[in-house]
Amino acid sequence: MISSAPWSFAILSLAVVFVVRLFYRHRMNDLTSQLAQRNRLIEDLKPNGTAYTRLGNSTLRDRAIRLAGQIRAFYEEAETEDRLIHQSDERLGDFGSAQWAEQKRYEALQQRMARRQSEYDSRFRSDAIHLRNEILDRLPGPPTGSTRGPGGEYRSTDLVVYEDRLEYNVQLQVIAQNLDALARQLPITVPIPWWRRVLPH
Repeated sequence: MISSAPWSFAILSLAVVFVVRLFYRHRMNDLTSQLAQRNRLIEDLKPNGTAYTRLGNSTLRDRAIRLAGQIRAFYEEAETEDRLIHQSDERLGDFGSAQWAEQKRYEALQQRMARRQSEYDSRFRSDAIHLRNEILDRLPGPPTGSTRGPGGEYRSTDLVVYEDRLEYNVQLQVIAQNLDALARQLPITVPIPWWRRVLPH
């Protein structure tokens, strides 16, 4: 009996090790399953994100400033076009009544604004809105010059300005100025939240 003691101890030790390893293996599987479920839940609760969701703050800032510059250039082109057309209309004003000339100018302006609306929608609108929202989500505090919304949230230029129908060229300037100002308030050193980095493509 004495000589068999070491063997009994060895067998018992192996059995204990096997049970412990089995327990931890099951435990790790449970934890892995729980983590997967949690990630799926987070993905369900969080928005799917946009093309800008995974960008670092520095890249996001540069993209917003670049887009603001493009919108500003679009605004300046529109202003130049209107000024040249207005000057041309003044030279031709003597060939008809003032009321007729004014009506023609108004109709022509409406046509130009419709064309600019279409161009803004196709070139800038979606990116401007997504960039604005992404930057506001990442700002550590209220934007400079912001006001409180009806729910107590801080707001910069309202989203409706980005979405509204273009009636005046100055709306483009307001969007460009707001987007540029927001981008320059974005802290460069703040990391992307971990749940944003695991969002699906």
